[in-house]
Amino acid sequence: MKTTPATAVILTILVLLSSSTAHAAADKLDLKLQFQKEGELTLVTTVEQKTTRTWNDQERESKETTSTVIGLVVVSVDDDGTATIKATIWAIALKSEGGRRSFEYDSLNPPDEVPRRAAPYAALLRKTFTMKLTPTGKVSDLEGVKAMLKAAEDAVPQEGRGRQWLIGEVKRRFGEDGLKQTMEAAFAFLPTEPVAVGDSWKRTIAGDNGVPVIAEQTYTLTKRAEGTATIELKATLKPHEGGAAPRPGRGTVKYEISGTQKGTLTVDEATGCLFKTTIAQELKGKMVMSGFRGDDTERSMPVKSEATITVETHQQQMEEDTEDTPEPE
Repeated sequence: MKTTPATAVILTILVLLSSSTAHAAADKLDLKLQFQKEGELTLVTTVEQKTTRTWNDQERESKETTSTVIGLVVVSVDDDGTATIKATIWAIALKSEGGRRSFEYDSLNPPDEVPRRAAPYAALLRKTFTMKLTPTGKVSDLEGVKAMLKAAEDAVPQEGRGRQWLIGEVKRRFGEDGLKQTMEAAFAFLPTEPVAVGDSWKRTIAGDNGVPVIAEQTYTLTKRAEGTATIELKATLKPHEGGAAPRPGRGTVKYEISGTQKGTLTVDEATGCLFKTTIAQELKGKMVMSGFRGDDTERSMPVKSEATITVETHQQQMEEDTEDTPEPE
């Protein structure tokens, strides 16, 4: 075939386009969880929150810190990459400042007498549950959670005010919804398609770190270096209708509140696992309460909240003292 100058130009353009497309595809990163059977991770989550409520023109400030250490062992991996994981609660630390419910508890440095409010959390130590985790970090099929919660509930003293409230708080943090929120904060931010530096993807989640909200999150891959991907998070928060936990024997509370989240995540490109993220969250609005006086009268309370959420994973499990400590249930 005779090649004319025009044909040569067209062929050159096609070659360049083909090369450019292949280069662009090579630059894209397919971030997926890639677990190996019997692989181990330690997941550390810390939430530090300051809340200010205004009642009768007086501001009341409270601070709460919750930290958990959970060991994860991969039991099996399906052909599609979905992993079955056994999780063990190794440590819990709680600190509450402000008001009549102030207390502090750290399972790694326990006091001689466990505070009443910490008793159900202490009962969760070394308890286990299992779950499935997809390559994009979605959690399903949690098993063993009801038994954990039963042990926690049995540890709450029968006497004293606020028993049902305390049980409700434990369920909020360590029930199926709370554990799913914790796990997906560490694993479910991954994109469904390969991405290049500068690409963004979105997800919408419901969460409750004391205030139930819907988060509309946008993630952007901002950097790749030495096997580590850096991802920027920006989100808007709005009320989660029906997300507030019920308060047995009391009135109802609705939150008319909104806010923002922002943070940076570092991720292992080889495994898709999070190294660390720190998220700053701000909320502002009001609580609307009704039924607390035996009628339908509504009263509102301005509320603002600032929280720092830190999540990190490590490639090791906490060591177990097999001589003094029974096997996890």
